[in-house]
Amino acid sequence: HRIGVSVICPGYVRTPIAEKVTLLGSLDEPRYHAAVQRRFQRTEVTPEQVAVATVRAIQRNDFLVPVGREARMAALMRRLAPSVLHRVLRQR
Repeated sequence: HRIGVSVICPGYVRTPIAEKVTLLGSLDEPRYHAAVQRRFQRTEVTPEQVAVATVRAIQRNDFLVPVGREARMAALMRRLAPSVLHRVLRQR
């Protein structure tokens, strides 16, 4: 049927969404909120870069497209050591 699917996985993107992030459970503490704010402020990834990566993925019919350093690292860890990535994510 010639239907392509692209999954765009941006890491932190410089947008106002950081102000609306909800942290649940043990993560709902001021120190974690501050850490999330810092990560959003430090990122170099812009919404325009995510848009360009999205259009490119659609044109090339790429399936999984990590955008940004954190997303690329997570994708690499998922390929090389999925159990380690799972443990790291569950600890947070």
